[in-house]
Amino acid sequence: MTTPEALTRLGLWIDPKTNLLICTQPECKYALSTGQSCVISHLRDKHKIPANARKGLSRLLKTVRLSKPDDGSPAEDGSPEHPSSGSLIE
Repeated sequence: MTTPEALTRLGLWIDPKTNLLICTQPECKYALSTGQSCVISHLRDKHKIPANARKGLSRLLKTVRLSKPDDGSPAEDGSPEHPSSGSLIE
């Protein structure tokens, strides 16, 4: 799956191998849960992304089928680290 441009602008990426939504902000790199406005809250609270930049995100996320971080496979060494992000799955 290709990451929609609107997600890329917000620092989000869909890992095509795992189908997880990854926050690519430099201080983050976590796989995000897409349930009940978790992505909106994450961008607002952790990265201070303004409301006008997040406009339409909930609607967009409803159109994309994503895996839940809890369903993601652990790294090859057995750790919960996401192989593409280098960080623990949030």
